[in-house]
Amino acid sequence: MPDHEFFKKVLPQGELSDDVWRELIGQREFTMVHLMDRYTPSTLGRFRLGLGDDGQCLWNMAKAQNVTIQDSDGCSMSSQGVFRLLKTPAIIRLGDCFRLWDRLQQPYYLLGFTRSGKWLVAEAKLWFSSYSYELQDLKVQETAVDQVVQEFAIDRRTIWEFLGNSILDIYKRKAEEFESLRSQADQVKEEQEFVMALYGCTTYPY
Repeated sequence: MPDHEFFKKVLPQGELSDDVWRELIGQREFTMVHLMDRYTPSTLGRFRLGLGDDGQCLWNMAKAQNVTIQDSDGCSMSSQGVFRLLKTPAIIRLGDCFRLWDRLQQPYYLLGFTRSGKWLVAEAKLWFSSYSYELQDLKVQETAVDQVVQEFAIDRRTIWEFLGNSILDIYKRKAEEFESLRSQADQVKEEQEFVMALYGCTTYPY
């Protein structure tokens, strides 16, 4: 349950100020960093970029032919964290083929929060070659929440919810893993109890 200070910040008082959102995002950043210390997150290079509503065309970021890392301290394709798309280019559909509208001027943009507690933005450009799209250029740069809000015209609540949804996704995956492990543990326990009932306790000194 949220603590008292959280309720004081978000109880109806008109629109929440930027300073309040900065504080709320900072709290989620703190939670996320500590959670990623106990959980191995995915990497930037494994993030899959999809083309089209049916998601049939997919590229891992690691397949980019040209990768540029700008103004970054230790950021690379192996950087671990949580990632989401910020902006996608306009797409028109012609028959069964997808074509990017003004593809060079409208790249994909990806937002990431890394295990080291840093924000990054990745700009990915596709190129149409040999009747297919290829992930041609990828430019990665460290950023800050205020800069993302300004450059991509999204509000701070969206970023706060992105971190929150990432935490919930991790919890869901871990809960599913635990359920699978508990089912296996229950089976092992039942098997051992069955053998014990038939043949008595083991003499092996645990």
